[in-house]
Amino acid sequence: MVDKASVNQWITVEPNTNYILSAYVKISDTSKRVVLGVNDSDNKKIESKDIYTGTYTRHEIAFETGSNTSVKVFVWLPPSDGATVKADQIELFKIPAGDIAVTGVSISSQTSPLFVDDKLTLIADVSPSIATNKNVGWKSDNSAVATVYNGVVTAEGIGTATITATTEDGGFIATTQVTVSPSSISTFLNGDFENGLNHWNTWQNVVASTSGAYDGTAAKLTGPASVNQTVTVEANTTYTFAGYVKVEDPQNASVVLGVDDMNKQNMANNYIDNTRYTYHEVTFTTGNNQTEVKVYLWRPQGAVQSAYLDNAILYETPTSGGRTTTLSLYPNQDEVQIYPNPSNGIITINASNWEGQKSVEIINILGQVVLQADVKDESTLSLTHLKKGTYLVRVTNELGNIKVKKIILK
Repeated sequence: MVDKASVNQWITVEPNTNYILSAYVKISDTSKRVVLGVNDSDNKKIESKDIYTGTYTRHEIAFETGSNTSVKVFVWLPPSDGATVKADQIELFKIPAGDIAVTGVSISSQTSPLFVDDKLTLIADVSPSIATNKNVGWKSDNSAVATVYNGVVTAEGIGTATITATTEDGGFIATTQVTVSPSSISTFLNGDFENGLNHWNTWQNVVASTSGAYDGTAAKLTGPASVNQTVTVEANTTYTFAGYVKVEDPQNASVVLGVDDMNKQNMANNYIDNTRYTYHEVTFTTGNNQTEVKVYLWRPQGAVQSAYLDNAILYETPTSGGRTTTLSLYPNQDEVQIYPNPSNGIITINASNWEGQKSVEIINILGQVVLQADVKDESTLSLTHLKKGTYLVRVTNELGNIKVKKIILK
């Protein structure tokens, strides 16, 4: 389905009966929503769920039919600026009497960066939603990076960890990966705008606003405008500038998150059209004698309404010889080698020491799979279409073994 589309079906049901509607759904732009729902015989809402997942994920809603003997089940994509939706395995089934067994579990993924001492609450979605015993146990495979208790993850150190949820009923398992990043450098100040616009320079109509903020206070740019900060940095060093950004009228003009050198030459930028707050980042490397950069959010000519920046960060990006931590799910991680790292967009995957057919997934910091491919003993992949930043490379062989490594696109 593409932009303002829907599929639906009228189904005969039993009155005063509990049902579950389930479907596997994904949307190409996770800042947009797709709706899974049920209407009554008068085509009025009984129940619905907004969905933002970028990979196929099972979603369900439970409802009671009341006096209805027919209902309309639907998947609907509201106006979405060209986003596409795929839905599969749509099922409607009656909830049986007595104890209801667990049939599966999924857990939410990391949707924003984590820093040491931060906490992240993961949600275990046990299926069906009305299962009798929905208790879940939690475990981290790398407590030096992240610990977990009752779904609350605490970031302990820089690196990557896999969090596992296991249902008490049936022993169903779901996993997700969390990545803990370095904190902002000390010379970058007031990235959350909780001290207003202190340490920031502005052009045109820029205010610190609590209305429309992602968290507390945000920088609000109305019409053509910009907010920027000059930051002291180290030469020959790779950094990432990131934050939560949204724009109210992308049809008039995008908003640009970027970095310039002190000669006003662009080092990196990202044109953003999301109307909901979305995490964005740009990665750049300073020159031999470069000790300052200017980080900014800029709205060009044509803009009418507002754009926002909140919880901005600027951190030194780990390199392959630095603080990058590699997740090791099985012994001898060097059975899979990925180089160069950091990369300008072309990487080589060498898995010649690993038996069997192999496939690879490239995963962004939000946990979304952005590329899938089959690989040989040695294969070259082009990632030049991806944004600069940190990614996970997950290689799987035909025996189900998994190798995961982190790469940086610069």
